[in-house]
Amino acid sequence: MNSRIYTPSSPSIGLSYFIIVAVFFSACSSSDPDTPEYWMEKALQHYHAELMQQPYAAPAAYFEKAKCGDRYCKYSEGYGHFVYLGDDVEIPMVNRTFLADRIKRSNPSSDWLSYIDNSREPEIESRSDFQPGYTSVLGAVRRMELSGLFNERASQNYNYQIRDTLKIEDDPSNRKFKISFSSEDELYQGVVFIHEETSRFKRVVLDKAPVYAEPLYGWQSAEGEIRFDTEESGNYHLKLIRFEYTKDSLTHTVALKSEAPIHTFDEVTDDTYAALYENSTNPIVYYQQQEQDHPLSFNYRDMEVIEEDLGNDKPLSQQFSANAGSPYLSVTLSSGDEYQPTGRRDSYFLVEDIREKLKGN
Repeated sequence: MNSRIYTPSSPSIGLSYFIIVAVFFSACSSSDPDTPEYWMEKALQHYHAELMQQPYAAPAAYFEKAKCGDRYCKYSEGYGHFVYLGDDVEIPMVNRTFLADRIKRSNPSSDWLSYIDNSREPEIESRSDFQPGYTSVLGAVRRMELSGLFNERASQNYNYQIRDTLKIEDDPSNRKFKISFSSEDELYQGVVFIHEETSRFKRVVLDKAPVYAEPLYGWQSAEGEIRFDTEESGNYHLKLIRFEYTKDSLTHTVALKSEAPIHTFDEVTDDTYAALYENSTNPIVYYQQQEQDHPLSFNYRDMEVIEEDLGNDKPLSQQFSANAGSPYLSVTLSSGDEYQPTGRRDSYFLVEDIREKLKGN
């Protein structure tokens, strides 16, 4: 990380937290390295003491697509910064966001819009879309931290089994444990890969995990994947988050990928948190025509078929340009007022200030 925003913080805070977590695990951990519990406990210790210690921002990309029946009915893609706001935030369920510099947003089809049910929210007269899907996948990860696989207490209510030990041919020391897991309440199921030398999570493959489905107005069981960068140099961060659920005729896929952190936030003020939270639910769509794919673009976009399904009336490139400069979605309240994408005017300028600093301007 090469730059800091806001106020310097005390370096002793991270060390104190690491000690507290270490004491907790020493009191209830398995000391047998042949058991999966031993490796899970060590990996969780690193997760909480390192990955969740410092608020940061990193270059990132977001991708969302949905199929209604056998045709694509929704597509969005964005590039900007992944922002981790820390573990002590005003709304415990929301501690990460995506701050977009550019969004390619198509016009959703009538099949996608048919899922909108304004009667569920009496204060809303009408809305043009659901909020960006990255809020759901980030919420799914946060739920894993608060009450799921990544929660040190809840993780004790899981069944684990070492399925395999994997070695890379040209680097025998680079061994990973493949451990299956399932929660007693059957909400979570899958496998984790833990790097032996660093004792960090490398990858989590989820056969079952709850994710909030905006079009269905509730939590759905999804499959997914979470990948981590575990460089020995010290970089340890979320690298990829992807969730996909299918319910009846709807299949909805959302993914985020991130590079290494480039900025740290030594203090996230209440105003900063509120502005970023409001922006995440309904950002302004910024878009500039680009001839080449972004370095962080996804390789499973299926763009030819998406163009065919969603570009019949107007090519996607024209839809992207037409949607630029407007909020991601428009909301009319029952009072007749139009909902503003970032709430108060000063929140908008605060978000713009953060965006410019992250871009290095």
